[in-house]
Amino acid sequence: MESIWHPANTHRSAAPALTRGLVLLAWLGEQGGGSLEQLARSTGYPKSSLLRLLQTLEQMGAVSCDPSTKRYTPLVRIMDIAGRQDQHRLFQRQMTELCERLGHSLEAYRWTGQGLMMVNRWEPDSAGVRAVARVGYVRNLCELDCLSLIYRTQINPDYRGRSGCWSWDERAQRVTLCSRDISPRLDEARKQTVLVDPGINPNGVRRYAVWLGSPLALILAVAQVVHPSRPQKSEDIVHQLQALKKGWHSPSESTPTTKTTKDQV
Repeated sequence: MESIWHPANTHRSAAPALTRGLVLLAWLGEQGGGSLEQLARSTGYPKSSLLRLLQTLEQMGAVSCDPSTKRYTPLVRIMDIAGRQDQHRLFQRQMTELCERLGHSLEAYRWTGQGLMMVNRWEPDSAGVRAVARVGYVRNLCELDCLSLIYRTQINPDYRGRSGCWSWDERAQRVTLCSRDISPRLDEARKQTVLVDPGINPNGVRRYAVWLGSPLALILAVAQVVHPSRPQKSEDIVHQLQALKKGWHSPSESTPTTKTTKDQV
């Protein structure tokens, strides 16, 4: 069944402006945010209409606009009351099981008004050494790691920040990157399902990340604490995340009972 939030439903609505506003909030909530150009491409609405709606939503405190990137971030979210709690419990159980299988910390990141923020974390019972980042930590997008690459290719393809970028090499040494280093990494990231940090950070951590779109719109990362005697990338982690991504799908499309709620983890 076609979702009531599909843009086509605007044309048969008794209140098209209201419907368009709800469609925008639903889209922004699913994607974690977006630019005017992305919204226009996805919805087919005229940019002039979208801009008026977004400005109104911003005045109401429903969205925020980053003045430097012109990217809109939702501050309220349209939520499926009936299915949301069941989905959340299922996702929590899946992540707990995956965390124990891998024996490494799992981290969930979502774009918020503050930046790319860790919104959830799972720790295996067996882990003796753990990654140090905690919920609420905001990633530095100038560090061109797997998380930054997913943000630049999946969440905000219009992001143009390329000055001051750097990454860690296999010896945990910081390497400054120039524009000609960044473009090939972005091109390669667009082809891959699972992205892996090329090096190891000074805390001995290498991250593996995958983009999970609707309905969660978040990046799932595995924080592998690398043993000095085994610095190689783990193919098992890559395969596990590939399997997760392959099996990932949106909930069945049915007419939801909805309400708006303040953005929450």
